[in-house]
Amino acid sequence: MEDYERMERKLLEQCGRVVTLGECFAWLERCKECIESLECRAKLPRLTVGHRQSAVARIARLEEPRQFLKDAESLVLERVRGAIDIHGSVKVNTAFNGEFIAGDKRTVMGINSKNCELYRCLHYFPSNQKLERHSEDCQKVNECAIRLPSTKDKRMEFSKHCRKERAPFIVYADLECVLRKTEDASSSAASYANQRHEAFSIAYYVHCSYDGALSEYRCRRDNDCVNSYKFLSASLDKMSSYLDKDKLKIVRSEFSALSDEDFDLLTRKGVFPYEYVDSVERLNDTHLPPRESFHSSLTGDTVSESDYAHAENVWQRFSVRTLGEYSDLYLKTDVMLLADVFENFRDSCVASYGLDPAHYYTLPGFTWDAMLKHTRVKFELLTDIDMVMFVERDIRGGLSQCSGRYARANNRYMQAYDPSEPSSYLMYYDLNNLYGWAMCQPLPYADFAWVDDAHSFDYTRVGFTHRVHP
Repeated sequence: MEDYERMERKLLEQCGRVVTLGECFAWLERCKECIESLECRAKLPRLTVGHRQSAVARIARLEEPRQFLKDAESLVLERVRGAIDIHGSVKVNTAFNGEFIAGDKRTVMGINSKNCELYRCLHYFPSNQKLERHSEDCQKVNECAIRLPSTKDKRMEFSKHCRKERAPFIVYADLECVLRKTEDASSSAASYANQRHEAFSIAYYVHCSYDGALSEYRCRRDNDCVNSYKFLSASLDKMSSYLDKDKLKIVRSEFSALSDEDFDLLTRKGVFPYEYVDSVERLNDTHLPPRESFHSSLTGDTVSESDYAHAENVWQRFSVRTLGEYSDLYLKTDVMLLADVFENFRDSCVASYGLDPAHYYTLPGFTWDAMLKHTRVKFELLTDIDMVMFVERDIRGGLSQCSGRYARANNRYMQAYDPSEPSSYLMYYDLNNLYGWAMCQPLPYADFAWVDDAHSFDYTRVGFTHRVHP
């Protein structure tokens, strides 16, 4: 019984120190376990009357603070729900859910249903007037949370100097798949899965920037075989056609024994019967499938006669024995061409901008850093949420012309022109590349501030350098 006495005393002491809802739920859970243990003890058949009465008394003493905290819990829930409904503020919601992480899951679910609608504004305002003015735009413009930089971190400039160095290793990989037909292929539904892709071969080329001896090509084709760069704006065939043959150094290093004629034959983009290979057993075919087997359901057509003749020529000139070997050669050529195209792209970018694109996922990300490095600009990021909403509120789409259903012009160059009536025209304007033009103009990048008297502000003097005549 000494253990129960010590546990009761500890629970009562902790009850007085409960501050947050997380502590509340933790205490209620411990109290529940203690009461259940006491109830089990009170039901023991051989327990003395004194011990049984002592257990019942402890249960009664613990029930009072337990009920108080449960009542407080329901009261707080209603208050917080009301605050969320009135203010649409996630400040309350986030803090509230943070306290309920380890608590009653049913209570959490009752509040999480509002997160999809209210998880947006996380900003404080010094006065109710500013809050109301901000709420007018906040509830309409953007339905996502906006995180602003701190005043200490509001400057943006080029800082990724490590990306000036070439990545020491880069891997170029590709794979080929069996296109197994699915049961839905014959369905009349508007949307269905026509094929299931299962990889049967993978190839990769590891390129070392500082030692060519460390570069290596590997390929695996098997039953248990198990494109991420977003830089190339065209197909591999088109991109490789832009390179002179002397630029294809990686392909040449892997096929150094080929004659110039065979090398030209190999580096021409080949064709592969993807949809014909619907099982691994197809790879054992000892002859090139007929031209009809190269049909593609995406294009609705098969390959041209010249492309099929090229595939037959490759099959014979390179002594291909099975469709699997043809796939290996096709895959290896693709990987090597990809490596050559991207390595030439890396050389061009390093020479022009001093940055290695292998450090980036997309071309826009590379372009942004190249701009920061080349211009040496230091952007001042907005730290005022109202400034952000001010700009976002005035974003418009392209110019549109909305005219009436009928309009009649008195054009002097037309046969129906009436000299007694005023001359008039119907004009339609189409402006191209407005965004590109605007981005080439002087743009603000720092010292953002509110204008006290907007009516007398001369905006024409902003962003222009005036020449002073002697």
